[in-house]
Amino acid sequence: MTVATDSRASRTLYYWGEDGQYGPFDIQQEGEWSGWPDFGQVMRYFRKQVKPKLSAKAFGVLYGQAVNTDGSAIGERWILEMELENKVPVDISKRKTIARLLRIPPMLFGLAVLEDMTLEPHSQPQRAAGQTKLVRISVDTTKYQNNVRNLWQLHDTGNAQGALDQLKKDIQDLVGLEQQTKGDLRYHVQEILFGYFLLATHVVRDQRQFRLSGRYANEAVRVAKGMQDSDLIATALFTRGWTLLEWGLYGVMEQGVFQVQQDKLEAAIHDFEEAMKVFPSRDGKDAMHPQLLGRLLTYKSRAQAALAVSRRERIPASVLFTPDDAADLVGRQDVDDLYTRTMITGTRSGLHEQAYLSNRSTIFVTAKLPGQALQELNASERLTEKTYRRDETRQFTWLDILKATIYMELEEFETAADYARRALVACQDISSITNTAIITDIYGRLLQSPRKASRDVQELGDLLRKSPR
Repeated sequence: MTVATDSRASRTLYYWGEDGQYGPFDIQQEGEWSGWPDFGQVMRYFRKQVKPKLSAKAFGVLYGQAVNTDGSAIGERWILEMELENKVPVDISKRKTIARLLRIPPMLFGLAVLEDMTLEPHSQPQRAAGQTKLVRISVDTTKYQNNVRNLWQLHDTGNAQGALDQLKKDIQDLVGLEQQTKGDLRYHVQEILFGYFLLATHVVRDQRQFRLSGRYANEAVRVAKGMQDSDLIATALFTRGWTLLEWGLYGVMEQGVFQVQQDKLEAAIHDFEEAMKVFPSRDGKDAMHPQLLGRLLTYKSRAQAALAVSRRERIPASVLFTPDDAADLVGRQDVDDLYTRTMITGTRSGLHEQAYLSNRSTIFVTAKLPGQALQELNASERLTEKTYRRDETRQFTWLDILKATIYMELEEFETAADYARRALVACQDISSITNTAIITDIYGRLLQSPRKASRDVQELGDLLRKSPR
């Protein structure tokens, strides 16, 4: 994928051609070609599009055969100077030869009339008249790139529900741009739009709006497939599967206790499996990012365990052993940029050792093996302070909920109530409706326990009655 930080992101980008199919290419600032795309950038761009891969040296051979009477090669150094220093030949016949060899649209090489246009989210661009006009489209997406990064950070450290209106407005703008554009500009817009759909999926899922979360996840899948980007397709399918998993576990509550929806768990498993099929091999050049694969393996096991328990079936040993396969994927190919990490690993944290152990703990408690779950969680806790920043409230809240769930299974009811109460206070700070619902389920089960009249359970109930749901 190409989501990595672009040094041009902080300024207006210029795309070229009908609906912005090509680019971005810088504008030449001086000389007779002032205002046209940087021809060297154009040449380099199209050379890199040639399949099989065409090196500068190999192109020098082809170009030399076409323009030199003796067919001698043009040196690699001169080809690179053309591309990197914009020393493309002024001679039109030579320029036409380069365009023919690299399949560059002639209009991008100065063989057309130049027109200028600024693209807005809801305006319709003019159409270029075939090969006679080159439309230069300026589009400033800086605002959207900054907004989506800031909103991800807000979701991590607190809650982004208050920014949902801004999120929806930006999505509407970007969808408008997506519909107006083609080629490289459309890809650029879709990269940003994909990040918005992914973020919206997480934000509304946290509000227990699973149907809406599913719609945003569907849109993320649509955009990723439209981009034909395998990394993003796998991430989108993982994210949709995650939503279906939580929908199946936490979507229906009766008398304060969750009722599992088996069809949602089956759909989640299907999405996890489809995500793993996106890449042809595990260890080859075209393999899935290892940290995303690790997440997929553990989340699929959790869904399978939950489905088996809901059916009162014995959990296959393979479900419990599969997470072991993810152990060697922990921390591999780490990505420093948080935004890019989210796009290609499916989560902001990626898959570090602490996340892997807490995921294993979740699988074991789902499988009704609380002793093993507690062992994994204790090992995880020793890494927590080193792994998460103190402002990552959402992560610490989930760990407290996991502890409460484990102690419920161990029938340590007062300890479970204590952790549930602590998690609930944090949930109120970050307005997490889904996590509050999980705590409500724990409370409902506490009311069916021998400690239902204890002070800890009563205090938890009092707090829940004051919490938004």
